[in-house]
Amino acid sequence: MANSCGLTESATKGEIIIASDFPTSGSIRVGGRPGEAGVAYAVQLASPLKGFKLVHVPYDDSINGSQDEQLGARNFTEMANDPKVLGVVGPYNSNVARKAIPIANRAELAVVSPSNTGTCLTQDFAFCDPKPSALRDPSKPNGYFRIVAPDSLQGFAMADFAYDVLKITRVAVWSDSVQFGKHVADAFATRFEARGGVIVARQDFPFIVQKKDFTPFFKRAKDAGAEGIYAGAVTGTGGCTAKAQAKGIIDVYYLGSDGIGDSQCIKDAADQANDKMYFTVAAPVAAQDPANKSLIDAFMKAFP
Repeated sequence: MANSCGLTESATKGEIIIASDFPTSGSIRVGGRPGEAGVAYAVQLASPLKGFKLVHVPYDDSINGSQDEQLGARNFTEMANDPKVLGVVGPYNSNVARKAIPIANRAELAVVSPSNTGTCLTQDFAFCDPKPSALRDPSKPNGYFRIVAPDSLQGFAMADFAYDVLKITRVAVWSDSVQFGKHVADAFATRFEARGGVIVARQDFPFIVQKKDFTPFFKRAKDAGAEGIYAGAVTGTGGCTAKAQAKGIIDVYYLGSDGIGDSQCIKDAADQANDKMYFTVAAPVAAQDPANKSLIDAFMKAFP
């Protein structure tokens, strides 16, 4: 819970709780803790507000180093039952959000996620199960918001980058057959063809990480004149072990979503990791804007 730093006598109307829900224990803490700390700092800066003391109450939705959607649902149920909780920052993961949105919606609890990219949380596609409408009571106001782009836009953005910046017109596309991977791959292919590009090969691999042999796909891509490969996958489903298997077969641009944008990807790609690899991100990096420097410095001092 955040302390009452900056509290003055003007905070006489009572408390308002701003909760947060992030995975903050075990190995996954590296992803969730920065967001939790950011909420704590923002609450410290804003309190008191119009006569109310603002208090941060953090919730952890991780178990044994992994986010847990059932724990997330229990967290949101507890928040919804507390009349002092006005809003929530989180959750971190989209699958937790699928459980949390109906609970928050029924309680008319405001929820703002800094990281949910799951397309079907707000957009309706044929593959969505559940549909966005199934997560909400139509008689209640919408109280769920996110400040990052949905996954569908990652595929579109990379297609534009490939066509406009890299100046390539022939790309081979593969996915891991998981909803996220297949969706971004489909989005890339649709957009790239709409721009005038050609998808020279397409394959959806079974979701068996250790058994995948990508070499026949890369050979087809090379024979078809591919100038780039788009991987609809994440590191854990072979997104970059595939790149390692391209060795000696094809050396072209290797493109993907933020699912392949981590240090493990570089390790998995081995000696095939190079400057021809690009990935998209669903949110801007605050540190890239010089205007944010003083705020970031102050935050880092408060939460080293």
